[in-house]
Amino acid sequence: MLLGLTQEQAAERAKLSLRFYARVELGEAGMSVDTLLAICDVLNATPDELLLQKRSDEAEANREWIASAIAKCPLEKQAIAIDLLKSFMRAI
Repeated sequence: MLLGLTQEQAAERAKLSLRFYARVELGEAGMSVDTLLAICDVLNATPDELLLQKRSDEAEANREWIASAIAKCPLEKQAIAIDLLKSFMRAI
């Protein structure tokens, strides 16, 4: 989760205002599920990791498996796999 991003960079990538992002990070503002998922995407984290501020071994193993599976795909198929995964995550 520590990606070396500034709040400004993370907010921009999540398509949020810096003020709102900072308030969410400080626990001063609530957020929608869509906003949570956008922040998770930017920070390469799961919702439970952000909300509970912990990384689980299972989540890390799943992340590694997904990354490995995508890496084994031909390059032209990797973008499709990533797009499908993002769409799926937004839908759940």
